[in-house]
Order: sequence, then C-alpha cells, then structure tokens
Amino acid sequence: MNESARILVLKESDWSIESNVERSAGDYEVENLVSGTKTIVAIGDSSEIVGYGDVSPISYGGDRGVFAGSYYGGSSLNIIDYITISSLGNTSYFGDLTISRRGLSATSNV
Repeated sequence: MNESARILVLKESDWSIESNVERSAGDYEVENLVSGTKTIVAIGDSSEIVGYGDVSPISYGGDRGVFAGSYYGGSSLNIIDYITISSLGNTSYFGDLTISRRGLSATSNV
C-alpha cells in the first residue's frame, strides 16, 4: 500500500487474530507466524482495504551459516566452519575440504 496501514493476520483454522500491527507505507513483512494457512488484511489510513487469502508462511531452512576455504598468510586453507546466525558467537569447526581452496561460492534452497 502507498500509505500507513494496519495489518491483520488471521489463522484460517479457527479465524483467530495471529498478528495485528500498524506499519508505515510500503512493503510489509510479517514475521514469527505459526504454520498453517492465513488470511492477511491491510486497512489503510484512507480506509482502503486489501486482502489476501489462502496464504502460507515461508519456512526458512534454519539458523546455520557455513563457510569453507579461506586465504590466510599467503596460503589457501581447507577448513569448514559454521556459525549459528541468531547468536553473537564465533564460528565453530565443522570439518575439512578434501583440498585447500579459496574464493568459494555458496547456494541455498530458500
């Protein structure tokens, strides 16, 4: 919507309100929804109503980032590390690559 709006997320299983938030103009992303089908209604300041039915939340794969290979001290490394994204902690050792590498790319199914 091009204006501020109240966003209501209704669980279609029992039509209860799962989320009721007010947002400024622009795109909206509603987070932390439980699984199941939803109906989403946006009510704008000018009383414009936009609704979306039969909406399913997007499930993300998890909370883990993986890093492999590196370049340190003039040499490529064969180390694989991981980090828990929601934490402020350091990486942890996961394993080794079969050969030392640097400049690796990644992909995801999300």
